[in-house]
Amino acid sequence: PMTRDMCPADGSFPAVDDGKFSLSFCPDGFTGFSYRLCTNGVLGEVQLDRCDYRPPSGLAYVISSMECMVDVEVTSGMPTYTNFVTEFHLEGDVSLPKGLMLNSTTGEIHGVPRATSMRQFTVCGANPAGKACTVMTITVQNAYCAAADGFERTKVGETAVYECSEHGYASGKRRRMCVMGEKKGEWQKASGFCMSVVVIVLIVDIVVCILA
Repeated sequence: PMTRDMCPADGSFPAVDDGKFSLSFCPDGFTGFSYRLCTNGVLGEVQLDRCDYRPPSGLAYVISSMECMVDVEVTSGMPTYTNFVTEFHLEGDVSLPKGLMLNSTTGEIHGVPRATSMRQFTVCGANPAGKACTVMTITVQNAYCAAADGFERTKVGETAVYECSEHGYASGKRRRMCVMGEKKGEWQKASGFCMSVVVIVLIVDIVVCILA
């Protein structure tokens, strides 16, 4: 039977005599041991001063190359890694594209880029035992509408022109404005039309018939 001068086991902490330390493991991501002092039959608070950080490893983002558009909000998401990271930082004398920032607590790169650029940099996650790093590339371009329905890729604010004669038609032009949508360039409704040789021949025949 348990006596007053002994503390009963509690979770991973084994039973010990009064005045002794009950030892157990450190939390995940740490090495060493944790302990609790047995006083008057009761185990005290968990002490972690004998636990040391394990260095982080395997730092990685879902994508290592981000393609962004000017004035469009973007995020890298939070990186994954093993063990604990107490702070994220950029390695060396570098900076993110204007408008973007690195969250030093979560490692997320986010913001609204304000100018075109292409930069490669190293993000590190560190704790008192060491650090783990990964290389990231960010390319910021002007917002655009992707090529579609014969119209070529076009920057926001510009109008694409479809020359009908270059695509097998007899004559005509079509125009389509690219405007800024919620998160990317969006095409407006096209104007103009292309006229085929067959249509022109039919129109000529009709006009001749009418005149005759």
